Amino acid sequence: MEASPTMAGSVPDTPVRLIGVAEFCRMLGRGKTWVYGEWADPQSRLPKPIRLGSSTRVVLSEAEQYVRDLVAARDARVAA
Repeated sequence: MEASPTMAGSVPDTPVRLIGVAEFCRMLGRGKTWVYGEWADPQSRLPKPIRLGSSTRVVLSEAEQYVRDLVAARDARVAA
């Protein structure tokens, strides 16, 4: 089975995995209220959600990159 084209018309190299809000909250160690509050803030660096019908999902690779960025910022502060 072939991968479906993206909006831009190209086929991604790897499949995109989506996770639910509950799993995203567990990754961050935060509650849903905090996450939804961050999403409401246009200045937030939190990965933006994707709506699929009534479901809200987050791209796993974006969530993982966000956590890696937090760790890198922490390590930079410790090293300074």
